[in-house]
Amino acid sequence: MMTTIEPRELNCPVCATTFAAQVLTSTNTLGMRTTDLRTLAAGFQPQEFIVHTCPTCGYSGESDQFLSVGHVVPSVRIDAELTARIRSSITPLVQRGKIDAARRWELAAWVTEWSGAPDEDIAWHYLNAAWCCQDMRAMDEAARVGGLPRPSHDTVADTQPPMEDDAMNEAQPLAVGDLADRERQYRRYAA
Repeated sequence: MMTTIEPRELNCPVCATTFAAQVLTSTNTLGMRTTDLRTLAAGFQPQEFIVHTCPTCGYSGESDQFLSVGHVVPSVRIDAELTARIRSSITPLVQRGKIDAARRWELAAWVTEWSGAPDEDIAWHYLNAAWCCQDMRAMDEAARVGGLPRPSHDTVADTQPPMEDDAMNEAQPLAVGDLADRERQYRRYAA
């Protein structure tokens, strides 16, 4: 199985704009696992096609959070407070131009946070934003021109003896605080 995408028309639950998007339909986990716990797909990475942003208002989320034209319609709850925050904070950013995959994940993190989702869901969005930056080589470019220091990839596994459980060895846990450091670096880069 390989990573596949298909074109779909999505309908924004905030402003009712219909727009074309490339939606992820399948992927695999045949690649390796990185030190930041990312399981890579064989072929191109799927993160770019998981989160979408309305080109009009900037509402951002996974494809099932949009009203998919011609497909199953999920229950999407958008209240007046969330709509106001999207229009005041995200809409101006979208109107400035094209939004790349990393920024879409960041905007989806904002929407997720404003919706009252658990911290784990919010962190997952920021982590995917960082992975998109890696995919786009934006972090290397920013480091070269002085925008970001290169993130540390030191792991606990480098300083401790191997564990009995092979599954734990495979995970290569990060040093405490490394993910938080990456989130802070991403926020500085994205600003």
